[in-house]
Amino acid sequence: MKMNELKLIYFSPTGTTHKVVMETARSIDLKSVSFDLTIKKDLKPVAKFAPNDFALFAIPVYYGNGTPAALVATYGCREYEDALLELKTEVEKRGFKVIGAAAFPAEHSIVNSIGARRPNKADLKEASEYGISLNRIREWKKKHCRKKNKPKGRPMQKTEKSE
Repeated sequence: MKMNELKLIYFSPTGTTHKVVMETARSIDLKSVSFDLTIKKDLKPVAKFAPNDFALFAIPVYYGNGTPAALVATYGCREYEDALLELKTEVEKRGFKVIGAAAFPAEHSIVNSIGARRPNKADLKEASEYGISLNRIREWKKKHCRKKNKPKGRPMQKTEKSE
């Protein structure tokens, strides 16, 4: 299946998640559209997804219809605990197919001295490499995975065995 465009869906109150998701997206060979969930609710664009889009979700961590998706979590140099697992659960409940997940350190959103100046160049290099990996996965799936054919018309009828 040929991918249409990369949809970036992220929440980044301090800007660090935005930096990481943009660096990751730069390494994916698709035109991207951003949906910044940080902006005021009445100004948010409505995100619509097609089966041939590729979604990249990114969130910071505070407390620990078949569209392929990848996940990014940023954390304040402490721990990210179950954030990616929880995000995966929520994203998949809404019909996405998660093909990758990564967590990146960022400056702490409350105590700025923790993780100061993170993500740094090395962190962003990791984000870029994550994007390259996602691109390889997409390309492999495009070459090797065929869309499953669903039967059309009425369902198969049960037949009685002859004795």
